[in-house]
Amino acid sequence: MRRFLKYSLLFFAFFSALQDVRAQRIVVTAEMGTGLAYVTGKNWRSSGYTPRITGNASASLLVPFSSKLILETGLEYAQKGFKTNMHIADADDPERSIHYTATTKRNYLNIPLVVSFRVWHAPKHQMFIGGGMNFGFLMNASTEETFDYYHRNVFTGTSSVYYSARIGLVQSYDKNGYDKIDMYLFDAGLKLQLRYVYKERYTIRLFHQLGIADPAANTLDGAGNSKLKQQYTGISVGVVFPRFKN
Repeated sequence: MRRFLKYSLLFFAFFSALQDVRAQRIVVTAEMGTGLAYVTGKNWRSSGYTPRITGNASASLLVPFSSKLILETGLEYAQKGFKTNMHIADADDPERSIHYTATTKRNYLNIPLVVSFRVWHAPKHQMFIGGGMNFGFLMNASTEETFDYYHRNVFTGTSSVYYSARIGLVQSYDKNGYDKIDMYLFDAGLKLQLRYVYKERYTIRLFHQLGIADPAANTLDGAGNSKLKQQYTGISVGVVFPRFKN
């Protein structure tokens, strides 16, 4: 939550620095919201991966090309990732098992590039449907794992581990042949969104970020040979400055 507030302040600082757009047709939106972060991939349903509810915040530029067509870009923070929940049987002793849970957090700063088309216009209402690209930069990532041990279905103990991911541009290896990074810095994907503007001042946005590649530099444990693609479906509310008189 502390990190989320920090990045939210960054976006509102960006919003304040663009006050000179009053004299132009370009407008700025400042938004905050929440969303569902999850992953998809081959056999992912049987791998114990479940979604997480996380926050998002953005400061966007809306650049009109015409009365019906606008370009949207800016800065957007979203925490992606997933949860893992599975039972693991001991191959050597069937009377023993492990209940494994984990929370994976990946904090991204995104630069969207979306073209939107106005599909509805009334005196107090405007609605846009758009699509484009989303360019993400991974700021930090971490995983917290918990192991609950059972013998004959009786709980016998627990252990946990926390680690941060090593981030880099490309994978490389040390002298022993081990990976030097866990996650790639850059992650590109597709973005779809629906934006509603009320009274030229307030906005509600539904959007979906669709990952097109696995951001992990190595295959995640439990995923086999699957490549997991990040997904984020979010909603945000905010204000428009100055009024969006398109």
